[in-house]
Amino acid sequence: MILSHDRKALRKQMCEAWAKHQAGAVLSPLEQSIVDVVLWHPEWHALLENEASTTADFGANGNPYFHLALHLGLREQLSTDRPHGIRALYHRAKIGHDAHEIEHRMMRVLAESFSIAAQKGAFPDEAEYLLALQDALRS
Repeated sequence: MILSHDRKALRKQMCEAWAKHQAGAVLSPLEQSIVDVVLWHPEWHALLENEASTTADFGANGNPYFHLALHLGLREQLSTDRPHGIRALYHRAKIGHDAHEIEHRMMRVLAESFSIAAQKGAFPDEAEYLLALQDALRS
């Protein structure tokens, strides 16, 4: 999965994937992943139909594009099992639970690990990340 590193380009990529889905066009695997996540969030369908939203500043009120990107980042981790063991953790956690809610719990930990790493000026610690995921998925 390759997502753009440029914020506006990433947002545009999400809008374009949604537009192609709406038009019934054939989607690339990445576009299908984007659409799968967007389908879980009907509250943002109209936003993705408005390309002007690609330059919006969402401030502290929650950024739907960041949320969607966290879903996609987590799914990339699950597909590659990196850090090793994350896929098994996810599959155990979703038994008898809503997969969307499990992803959200994991995404909160992912976002927090990015924040901690940024404060330290380092890459996220995979072992700490996995431990935090285990804790988050226990409750």
